[in-house]
Amino acid sequence: MSDFIRTHKRILYILGLVFLSALFVVLGKKSIKTDKIENRVYSIHAHNDKETDNIYYQKLVKGDRVSQTFTPDTKVDGVSFEFHRGQGSELSGRTYMTITDKKSGAVVYEDAYDNNAFPMDTLVDFKLYDTNLTVGHEYEIAFTSDVENESNAPMLYLQDAGRYKGTFTVNGQEDTSRALCLGVFRHSQLPSKIFDAVMMLVILVVMLILIAMFVKSMPVHRICMLSCIGLGIIYMLIVAPGKGCDSAYHYEVAYSYANNVLFKGNPGGKLAMRADDYEFYKKNFRINDSYYGLMSADAYMDLNDTASLFVKDSSMVMTLIETGNENFVPYIPYIAGISIGRLLHLGALPTVYLARLFGIIVFALIIGLAVKIIPAGKEALMLLALMPMTLQEYSAFSYDGMCIAAAFLFVACWLAFMHDRADRRTLIMWIVAAVLLGACKKGTYIFFLLLLVPVTRAHMTRKEKAAVGGSMIASAVVFNIISYAVVAAEAFGLRIMAADGGYLPGSSYTLSYAVEHPFKFILMCIGSIIEKADYYFGSIIGTHLSANIQTVPIAVVVPFFVLIIIAAMETFEERTSDNRIIINTSERLAMLVSFFMSSLVMFFMMQVSTPVGWNIDGVTGRYFLPVLPLVVLCLYNCGVTVTKNTKEKVVAAFVCWHIVEVFYAVWAVLVR
Repeated sequence: MSDFIRTHKRILYILGLVFLSALFVVLGKKSIKTDKIENRVYSIHAHNDKETDNIYYQKLVKGDRVSQTFTPDTKVDGVSFEFHRGQGSELSGRTYMTITDKKSGAVVYEDAYDNNAFPMDTLVDFKLYDTNLTVGHEYEIAFTSDVENESNAPMLYLQDAGRYKGTFTVNGQEDTSRALCLGVFRHSQLPSKIFDAVMMLVILVVMLILIAMFVKSMPVHRICMLSCIGLGIIYMLIVAPGKGCDSAYHYEVAYSYANNVLFKGNPGGKLAMRADDYEFYKKNFRINDSYYGLMSADAYMDLNDTASLFVKDSSMVMTLIETGNENFVPYIPYIAGISIGRLLHLGALPTVYLARLFGIIVFALIIGLAVKIIPAGKEALMLLALMPMTLQEYSAFSYDGMCIAAAFLFVACWLAFMHDRADRRTLIMWIVAAVLLGACKKGTYIFFLLLLVPVTRAHMTRKEKAAVGGSMIASAVVFNIISYAVVAAEAFGLRIMAADGGYLPGSSYTLSYAVEHPFKFILMCIGSIIEKADYYFGSIIGTHLSANIQTVPIAVVVPFFVLIIIAAMETFEERTSDNRIIINTSERLAMLVSFFMSSLVMFFMMQVSTPVGWNIDGVTGRYFLPVLPLVVLCLYNCGVTVTKNTKEKVVAAFVCWHIVEVFYAVWAVLVR
């Protein structure tokens, strides 16, 4: 018996871990009150024929009455609407809601809430468990407020009416151009089943990764690729189509390029889509909370209502959507997935998931290559790629995944060249990474080229140094010259963007402000970091798996941060090795300056949407993911040494902790 245990010790450890994980899920589900999941209601939006996505605000002060009529086409157990409060604004008073049967005039439901109790951009649900609305009956939902001061009044979200059939009125005056962002709900048992299925799947994926590590003894880069694909699929299932950050826009851009690949084109600069794809797009991408990245249980019912394996109506329809002018390079995996899905006559949902799967696979291959090339900090680079926010970025419909992969590969090739661990294939990979990085974010990461400064001291021939420098600068010029021409024009006073047109109070800054007042601009950046430190930290690692809504408690993601720091440290075995890598002062300085300048560019670009008097608004933690290796690798051989080589166990712990992250993420999504 003892011989069997010694022989199969690692397998038994893995099985024990799986048992404990399953026990955690079962007990955890009981502790969070299953009825919250079982009785969760899904949103069937009353305005699902919406054509455009303009957003307006309507303030509610004492004496105002804003109303909207709607006719439910399915069983209804609740309604939802959205209201806006400005950053840091204090609201007062209460808002009152009534629902009236238009035929009988009877009030079927009424409620009220404290305005100052809700955070910014809140989706408010009223669950009508005792007063079910009748299918086919016309109802009116009306809002009033007791707030006398306009500056302390709440603002309801409005949208373009499109072909919405309800009647929208403000103080008795009908407005045919706008409508409330209104939704209705019904019960479903689907959330609990999804919860169980996703948790079983994540435990299975973690078990396979651990077997690859401890039983098959795979090299780090292959474990990295396996982990990226396995965990990426998990997060792809958590983040339903249209619920990731800016997914709607990225889907539009990829679809427009797929039209060109399939010789369909976009006549008049307007996006042409298959009829089925357009219906799916309107329901899952551009509906209300979907556009703002709010992940909720609504998405799964929306998918259930619109899913079909093969396309039913493949005729092309013209939309009102302007085609984007983004570079096509970061979208190549999504373009390929959409094109292949359409050639195979797959339905809208399988086509979207095929495109996202292609994005996951390409990201995994690039990151695996980066981990293989980098001479030091392999585990740290791998764990950065496996952070929840990174997984969300490349598993959703976003080109941020390609930005992250290109940046990681760029840093890996650079460090290999700096320490004479590179060959011509590495040089080619470096050039490819530079091209990819230059095509992303319109030049935001151009300051990665500062890493070329210490290359002059690397062990390379003059021809190799010339090839490296020339290719990097050429890629930057080719992909960024237009973007930086626009920025330069704005810096000299041309105002290209304002944010005061009824959207936010006050006038916004221009890009020229940073040029004219550089010290004030830097103080604004520092103030923004201090004010939003917890938000930046959490959204870098994975508390916010959508644009603004916290999905996971910050305490859950802290272990990821600690494990990355440990993995970045030099071990005693590495320090005593003959092949030891020493990151010198000039290399650290180049990385830190590159990180600082890239971060400054992000704040610089976002100040145009910031009202005067505010700290810089719009920067989220995910923007810093591509530059994180520049900071983390500075910890390698920095004077702190880990006595034992525990990096394999650190990676295992990191992967296993995803069970906890996914548990909280899925639960938060399904009960929202």
